[in-house]
Amino acid sequence: MSNKIIRQQLNILNGEDLKVNNRLQKLKSPLGMISLCYCRSYKIIQNKQEETDILAENLKLLRKKAIVRKESKAAQKKRSIISENIDKENQKIVDKKKLHKKLVIKKKKEKRLRNTLDSAL
Repeated sequence: MSNKIIRQQLNILNGEDLKVNNRLQKLKSPLGMISLCYCRSYKIIQNKQEETDILAENLKLLRKKAIVRKESKAAQKKRSIISENIDKENQKIVDKKKLHKKLVIKKKKEKRLRNTLDSAL
């Protein structure tokens, strides 16, 4: 089953999405479809199973996919690289702000000095 259908079923189970799209229901009903076994032979399972069983299986599949996506080494490397780059960019911005602040303070001090010297003369 496609991820879209699994998500629809999960939304229905959670009570989040109770809208009924008649066009979609006529074309393919997610609960009435014949589910395919995810094996090499793609055996067809009769839809004699109950809706709750199908939904439970789909939920298990979705959770397994989510766990694999979270725990894969490539995904971890990508996340670490992205977080490092974000940290570097944030640090650059903070450093620029600090330098700008120092320059502003320095200019103010110079201006005050000039004003005091001009008023003294």
